[in-house]
Amino acid sequence: MAYVEISERRMRRSKTYHDAGARLYQWSGALASLHYPSSLDSSIYDNAIDMTAGRVNNATLDGWRVTANGFHYTLGRPAGKVDDGWVGFGGRQGVAFFWSRLLRVGYLHHLSRQWYDIGGAPTYTRVSNLIQTTHTLTIGPNNDALNVEMVTQWDNLWNTPGGGGISVRWRVNGDALKEEIVINEAARNWIAANRAPGFFGIPANEAYFGFVFQTDFTAIPRVYRNGMLQDVIMGDFADDGQAIELRTNVNDLLAFLPLDYLYAGAGTREDPHETKPLRKRFWTDVDGNTYLALGILASELAGMKTGPITFDPTVNEQVGATSDDAWYSSAIGYQEGSPLRNGGKDGLGNVITAGVRFTTVNVPQGATITTAKPDWMENYGGSYGDLVDVNIYGEASDNAATFSSGSRPDQRTKTTAFAAYDSVSESQAAGNWKSASVSNKPPEIATVIQEIINRAGWVADNSLALIVADDGTDVDWWWEFRDYAASAANAAKLDITYTTAAGNPWYVYAQQ
Repeated sequence: MAYVEISERRMRRSKTYHDAGARLYQWSGALASLHYPSSLDSSIYDNAIDMTAGRVNNATLDGWRVTANGFHYTLGRPAGKVDDGWVGFGGRQGVAFFWSRLLRVGYLHHLSRQWYDIGGAPTYTRVSNLIQTTHTLTIGPNNDALNVEMVTQWDNLWNTPGGGGISVRWRVNGDALKEEIVINEAARNWIAANRAPGFFGIPANEAYFGFVFQTDFTAIPRVYRNGMLQDVIMGDFADDGQAIELRTNVNDLLAFLPLDYLYAGAGTREDPHETKPLRKRFWTDVDGNTYLALGILASELAGMKTGPITFDPTVNEQVGATSDDAWYSSAIGYQEGSPLRNGGKDGLGNVITAGVRFTTVNVPQGATITTAKPDWMENYGGSYGDLVDVNIYGEASDNAATFSSGSRPDQRTKTTAFAAYDSVSESQAAGNWKSASVSNKPPEIATVIQEIINRAGWVADNSLALIVADDGTDVDWWWEFRDYAASAANAAKLDITYTTAAGNPWYVYAQQ
């Protein structure tokens, strides 16, 4: 076969190909953003995303910059700043930048607004502590390679006795800048033993433990909380559990700051995360600078499971950027964090279900599906000698909605067609990801996709969702896959190969 991409059919998260000789099409979609429009607001996703950071050292910046994206990203020391470690989120392809720099770790007494510092000034050392890695996704019948994600890690900004350390990493992809501040277990234990709120004479239920960022809203004319305009420069306001939107004077969205979370535990099969929401507070200090505090009540943190903890402040280009994959456990509820669990049950018999949603599925109604293959499986950690027996369904919907808190994927209306997904015993060393073997790749789901696109209301470029559900057996384990927020390059993909009648406009279009 000789597939050629139909470049005019590029969408944000997908490509379409045509093999003229075999009269076959292939739609290849991903959760990751693959393209962005060269012209703002054109909705023509003609340019491929490239998250490779370019080194810059001139009068405007000493650092790194990404510009082949829907938003621009900058790290380093920009003009007008004295210190290193500034991160810039340039919404709408760099039209306006929101800047932040991780500055302090400690406690905020919410009654007096007094800050109690623990770590002193952070140490931003590039040579030994800064690592940047670009991650590549391959997609389509020709294995097209796109640099869809970059991970930058700045280690040991703060250290504690006994091998404790606090590091920060940024995951930057086509949708979001996700900052993860990691306090390893040794640092967490040292702080609890030596710098708990009682050390400063404040009650744990009145003190928020967390971080302060110096921010720069100079280029951001409008800041909204729950639809209400806020005065950042002169004001002092908390997020109150609501998302924050940064907008232009004409109300175009520059950035979206969703509700952030703290994760406790290693996040493995044996040690799954426990999560709690974080609070934000914005204010302008007497020094004239604007700051953002991000924290959790110390009394809540003390009751969470042991192990490392991770704060995850995020800036999104669009609302709902990470909610197209999710899982649900009857033990802990709705989850979007990594790793996502792939159906089945846990060791206590709690039902686990997962869902993945693909957008702009460029398959016309009436097409004949020849093959359909999802690809999302990776193993992580522990012993995987247990078998997992689940079924993969589609959602019986003309245009599947994104997942949302409080829902569970297996309670959506499922297709009649399904594919049994029975895993083969396979062990994996603890603490490592690897692609699932051929034996454990997800099965062919052509009949599932055919049922969806045969629906009377299906229209090409609608969205479809896949649902992984327990098949009713007594096998008490699950597989895991990486969610988009944790790894854009390794998140779910789907290939659909199909044919159309010779007179179909799609076939004629592809011949032009």
